[in-house]
Amino acid sequence: MLAAVGHGFRFFLINTELFTMDIATASFLAAFSIGLIAIPFARYIHCSAEVFTFPSLLPMIPGMFAYKSILALSHFMRTTDDMGATEYLTQFFRNGTTAIFILFSLVVGVAIPIFIFHGHSFTATRLLKKLTYKR
Repeated sequence: MLAAVGHGFRFFLINTELFTMDIATASFLAAFSIGLIAIPFARYIHCSAEVFTFPSLLPMIPGMFAYKSILALSHFMRTTDDMGATEYLTQFFRNGTTAIFILFSLVVGVAIPIFIFHGHSFTATRLLKKLTYKR
């Protein structure tokens, strides 16, 4: 459910005419929203917030940008034309940099709410320990 909310929010931020953001900024805001929504779920279920947040980021991992980057690198290594080589090298760096920035924004965006509500994360796991070891 959190993955659908985050991915839908990112899609909305990228494609609406009201905001029109780049994919890295939209990924950061979507990951931040996932982190904020995961905190109450973690308290309710009595587990850490990372259990909800990091699997929710999986649909937003930039696989296509990484694939295009590696594909451009392999074309660059096979080409003998200088004009084609510069084009493939440009595609490699553009797609690779985009993939790295998206990954970085996902990790930072989901980590900020966990750091802000640091006490709530440990409260959830302490409650679980109290419930488990109660005799």
